[in-house]
Amino acid sequence: MNVSVILPTFNEAGNIAALIEGIFSQFQDRDAEVIVVDDDSPDLTWQHAEKLKEKHGDCLRVIRRTSDRGLRASLSEGVRQARGHGQWLQANRGKGCRCGLVGDDAHEIHRRGQAEG
Repeated sequence: MNVSVILPTFNEAGNIAALIEGIFSQFQDRDAEVIVVDDDSPDLTWQHAEKLKEKHGDCLRVIRRTSDRGLRASLSEGVRQARGHGQWLQANRGKGCRCGLVGDDAHEIHRRGQAEG
């Protein structure tokens, strides 16, 4: 696995399909996985994400968190569960998108991505 995209969610049922499909389209030429880490959303975001597993198989993982909630804890859980050499963190939670690569191979993955266009 080249990169893991970690997507913490809360009440994103109306957006989750577009978010996941958008992420996969951005990483379509790379060996990538998307990890949805949901903080037990009342709108059942995690269930909507689960429905997309039929299309994406093992490249989409959904984690439903029922305790120790919050953005920092969700991102940490995603990083712990990631199989990729580098992790792309995406946090939208009402403050605009905050994204970035972390991990041992993050610089190399970023460099190759820039070179590939």
